Amino acid sequence: MNDFEEIIQAIYIGVVVATFLYMTGRAQKAIELCKESLVLLNNKTLEFNELLYEAIYKLMFEAYILVRDYTNAIAYGRKLLANGRDSGETIREGKICTQLAAMHQLQHKYVEAKQLYMHERAISIFYPELLILIKASWTSHEKLTATSIRKWIDILLLNLSTFL
Repeated sequence: MNDFEEIIQAIYIGVVVATFLYMTGRAQKAIELCKESLVLLNNKTLEFNELLYEAIYKLMFEAYILVRDYTNAIAYGRKLLANGRDSGETIREGKICTQLAAMHQLQHKYVEAKQLYMHERAISIFYPELLILIKASWTSHEKLTATSIRKWIDILLLNLSTFL
């Protein structure tokens, strides 16, 4: 095996072991192992590094949530969003946005939380619930305007905790 293959193998093994540690409730050890894997990954230019970064960032995001370190969880969640912009995975991005928004809310950062809840990907997850809410409350004389839609989105955001 050459140097490149050994590094790839070490990173993959690190991610697998970190996943096992996370799944067995040892999130702090999983985070440490992911950090070591990131050091290896950052030292080498690898052609599949996007997939590896995504796997490591996702694991660290979830592990930091588990240990209730929301500041670091937000940092890795944002990295996940930045890496996944071109993937077209709307639902996954929406879930990450809503998780990030909830963490901002826990830290009493309401402006950031609202911005994330209003993110187009987050809204797409709750779009069916929004339609049900609008249909249930719609009167025949109301016109569909940007203001009326914003009103229903605000109502949805107020009730968002029931959907999370």
